[in-house]
Amino acid sequence: EEIDALSSAVALVANIGPGLGNVGPMSNYANLNDFQLWVGSIAMLVGRLELLTVFVIFTPHFWRR
Repeated sequence: EEIDALSSAVALVANIGPGLGNVGPMSNYANLNDFQLWVGSIAMLVGRLELLTVFVIFTPHFWRR
């Protein structure tokens, strides 16, 4: 379970495809529940936008301009 969670988190943030274990190349993310799929989708967006861009959006200085 820990390998599945860690590898799927890294795979989603880095957008590298399948993880290991239950989310590996012989399986897919279909066995995850809705909440886990939403968290995974957000992780993919964060990984795609880069973390610094996401952090800038949440800083008050960005919105004061």
